[in-house]
Amino acid sequence: MKPLDPKLIEDVAKENPEYAGQLAREYRKAMIVLARKDPSWFCAYVLKNEQDGSQIFQWPEHEAMHRKILECPRTVIWTFPSLGKALPLDTPVPGPRGWKTMGDLVVGDEVFGADGKPCTVLAATEVQHGRKVYKITFDDRTSVLADENHNWIVTTTKDRHDHAGSRVVTTAEIARGPLVHNEKRVWAIPTTAPVVYPPQDLPVHPYVLGVWLGDGESKRPWIVFHEDDAEVFLHCMEILGEECTAHPIKGRPHLFRASLGGKNTARAFAAAGLLGPKGSKFIPEAYLRGSIEQRTELLAGLLDTDGWISPEGMVEFCNTQKDLADAVAELARSLGMKVRESSKIPTCKGKPCARAYLVRFTPNQQVFRLARKAARVRLGEGRSTGRRYIDAVEEVPSVPVRCIAVSSPDHSFLIGRDYTVTHNCAVNGQRVLRADGSWVPIETLTDSTKLLTLDIATGKLVEVTGRVSDNGKKKVIGIHFSTGAHLRVTENHPILREDLQWVLAQDVQVGESYVGLQNLDLPGSTDDRDVPPEEAEILGYLLAGRIWKNGSVIVRAINASDK
Repeated sequence: MKPLDPKLIEDVAKENPEYAGQLAREYRKAMIVLARKDPSWFCAYVLKNEQDGSQIFQWPEHEAMHRKILECPRTVIWTFPSLGKALPLDTPVPGPRGWKTMGDLVVGDEVFGADGKPCTVLAATEVQHGRKVYKITFDDRTSVLADENHNWIVTTTKDRHDHAGSRVVTTAEIARGPLVHNEKRVWAIPTTAPVVYPPQDLPVHPYVLGVWLGDGESKRPWIVFHEDDAEVFLHCMEILGEECTAHPIKGRPHLFRASLGGKNTARAFAAAGLLGPKGSKFIPEAYLRGSIEQRTELLAGLLDTDGWISPEGMVEFCNTQKDLADAVAELARSLGMKVRESSKIPTCKGKPCARAYLVRFTPNQQVFRLARKAARVRLGEGRSTGRRYIDAVEEVPSVPVRCIAVSSPDHSFLIGRDYTVTHNCAVNGQRVLRADGSWVPIETLTDSTKLLTLDIATGKLVEVTGRVSDNGKKKVIGIHFSTGAHLRVTENHPILREDLQWVLAQDVQVGESYVGLQNLDLPGSTDDRDVPPEEAEILGYLLAGRIWKNGSVIVRAINASDK
């Protein structure tokens, strides 16, 4: 049966309005008969895409879900909003043992939370196809891809004005809402705290390496420095504990050429593969994954030599090697900095020089050892350095995606070489309330259905599509409310507190108040007399009875077919 063409009805109505009305009524009756027997027909010809009003396209897994419902047709699904928040499989994800992709992560792997500390992957879904995917671009010119239901920890302009906390929203919510209001960017995500990689066994001290990368000779461990910056050379001598020599450069008495250590240092540089032709300098991966102290020392060496700081406290690193500049940007981001990269073609004696690559940021910690530069640092506390604002959200071609759940306190984890803070998908093992009052694991279902969830941004109930994946078994705890309601969920299941903050079930405290349906305005609640008979039949079939707002949680009415 094909969907009724509204344009055809309009054309018929011009010639014979009565016949057009009869066609519409007969079509509706036939559709209701089909929809009552098979939810696939209902989804195809009754429900509409909530964003553009078009017919809903059904994947084979939807058909499988409908067959499951027909086996147990009296099913109500109650779950946390937007299950199945996914990222492309090639998204890089940092962890204490190095980098993996979203496609490679498995349960038990370690990644990092927004607090910079390691956390564990608790669950990982199968690969999902055909999802809407968006490119999110930030004001630091970085970007990531995520599906429409992927969650983000954000603040809005109003949140920041009211000094309110962060909230969790989906990519689709960000895409629908304005990105700019009163000439201010609306949405912002936090920058990460310094990432806690374990200490590395490094062949060359990270500060010494940074100094050499900034002002050293590519083929040997020697540097050139100005007499005003002699403290950099002296600090390297102190670190190395080897005899170092320094000689003034002929014709340039304020400049000195100096060796970094002796034979031991030279052997260490060679063994690490650091020496080579001009333009071949690089930061070894182990240094980018060193401890916070090791990475801070490396950054200080780079900035004491090739860095500059403005009177206002903005730091700039400049180098003609793009790969090296990119690595410095990654290094600074791993320490919690908000970094912008750019390039320019400077002039030398009035003529264009080689393109220079710039890395700029306002530090939130001391990043220099050189006293004259360190004195200019203005720590970025309380300023926008701790936020990355969203500049654009645009739909891109769909790619395979999957999602994970992690054990970090706020369910966050880091993605990309720019250490973007994002939010995990809902922890698996959530429970489903059936019409007979029993709870069953949500993984016993195969896929999606329509759900009502609270949009915290508007305070209204909205319709979303829930997706279900099999992620194993989890420990379940029970919570009892003063209304008489009982909740059985996994320890990591989020519950909405009255201050509109999601709290893990394991962190719920006696005496706290949580949002229930009695607190909300349910637009779908109604009396029998308000529902035409045909619509009531369909609603009764899908909802296993109507839903009323009550002093407790959900009350299910008995369908006429049950009597």
